Amino acid sequence: MVDLLVTYMEMTAPPSGEPPAVPLPGAAVRREMPDFPNYLDLYRAVGGPVQWD
Repeated sequence: MVDLLVTYMEMTAPPSGEPPAVPLPGAAVRREMPDFPNYLDLYRAVGGPVQWD
């Protein structure tokens, strides 16, 4: 048997401090769409040390 720890995050109040800056006019935000091998590499690089499953 393996112990399993499930962790959830909850935002119970708005963030404090200054609001984020407004993007400059003409600024573009692009969503990356990695192919599966690159996505898996990223997933393992980030989650491997904490044993994401």
